[in-house]
Amino acid sequence: MPVFIHGEIFADLGSFGTINLKSIWSKDMLSGYAGVDQNLTVVNPELSVYPNPARTNVTIKSNNTSELIIYNAVGKEIISIKNPSHSEEVDLSHLTAGIYFVQVKNEQQLITKKLVIK
Repeated sequence: MPVFIHGEIFADLGSFGTINLKSIWSKDMLSGYAGVDQNLTVVNPELSVYPNPARTNVTIKSNNTSELIIYNAVGKEIISIKNPSHSEEVDLSHLTAGIYFVQVKNEQQLITKKLVIK
């Protein structure tokens, strides 16, 4: 897939949460229009973390996720769940109060949200 540095990229949007890249084109400010015809579908992960701030448990909802990781404020991996379910109830009772980061990822991208533990 080409990378367009100078300009804009346009794509036909598919159903909720997906981008169908069957028609993607770019307006390159330097040379005009260029296009790519691909049969790719990108499904973006979503992430919901509640309650936030949390005390002893947190519910993490995500879709199309291959891994869920919780990091502490200095970036140390604290909890890792491979192939999490759509809704994971995570026990936080062993963690001290502070700021943590919840990260979900799939093959295409990752999403990170802040989690506060009281």
